[in-house]
Amino acid sequence: MAVVESPFAGESCFGSIHPDQSYLGRPIDPEIVKRVRGSLDCFTGPRTMEAREKIIMDKSEAKIRQNRAQSAEYYAWAQKVKEETVPSFKLPEDPRKGMPSQEEYIKTRVKKGLRELRDKTSDYKAWVEELKTAQAYKLHEKLEAKMSADEAFNNANASREHDREKRDAEIVEKVRAQQAEYWSWLKGMKDEVAKRPNSAPIATISGAQSATSLADKKRQESTKALRAMRAEYQEWLQGVAVAKFELPYHEVVTAEEHIRRHESAKAKVAQAKKEQSGYFEKVRQMERKHHGRIMKVVKKRLDADAEFNANHEDAARSLAGKMEEEKQRQSAIMRKSRNELEEMYARVRARPMFLEKAYKKA
Repeated sequence: MAVVESPFAGESCFGSIHPDQSYLGRPIDPEIVKRVRGSLDCFTGPRTMEAREKIIMDKSEAKIRQNRAQSAEYYAWAQKVKEETVPSFKLPEDPRKGMPSQEEYIKTRVKKGLRELRDKTSDYKAWVEELKTAQAYKLHEKLEAKMSADEAFNNANASREHDREKRDAEIVEKVRAQQAEYWSWLKGMKDEVAKRPNSAPIATISGAQSATSLADKKRQESTKALRAMRAEYQEWLQGVAVAKFELPYHEVVTAEEHIRRHESAKAKVAQAKKEQSGYFEKVRQMERKHHGRIMKVVKKRLDADAEFNANHEDAARSLAGKMEEEKQRQSAIMRKSRNELEEMYARVRARPMFLEKAYKKA
């Protein structure tokens, strides 16, 4: 098949993509390419950029010439109208005649604003001065009150100093009086002591015992108590020196008694073994009973596990069946979709392309 060269063939704007390829993910369709190139062969317009530019320039120049001719015709008509027409239009009376202009109105408003500002400034300055005067008057009053309070405090301090000096003088006078009284009493006492006779009092007989007699009496009492304790100890020692107990009686065992005791011990051992066997038998019975109860519980659990496993297997089989049905349904949907897609592709291929409609040969 001979490939017809397209008038728009050239280097692709995507670089590595072939001119006949739509995009990288779609391969070249020879049938579509053939139809497109066949339609483009019917194109009667310019096939190169130079031809296209030439057509545009020719149309642009023709339009410019047409516009110039229409402009010249219009200017000629306008000039003729100006020359032949008598003006009859008259402007209406100015409604703002006699009123100030915008600039004069602005200047008037500015002057009025400045005048009001000067008045407000003077009022503000007067208010500030009045406020300063009031503040100074209040400060003066506070200063006078503080000076009066300081003067009263100083006067009170002077009176307090005077009272303190007076009180100190009274205390000093009182101390001096007490000192004079004390020295007078001391002098009188010294004179009285000096007038007493200088001799010791006469000795008298006392009934108290001397220290030597008291020590001898204490030593005698201690010796007497020690003798009594020694006598009591000797008496106790003589009492514990004599034996007051007897050795236990040990019975002599004969041969007959020994045999009897041996038989009795054997009987006790046999009885103990019998009781032991009975005890262990009871223990085994209890173990069998406990084992049976445990086995019942185990059997119940095993049955429950088997039932659970059976239910689980049934559910798994049911799920597998449902999954198989869903898989078949999905396969049917896929086949239906594929068929519909193929039909859609066929309808699209069968429909004439825009290029075939646009460049259809007459």
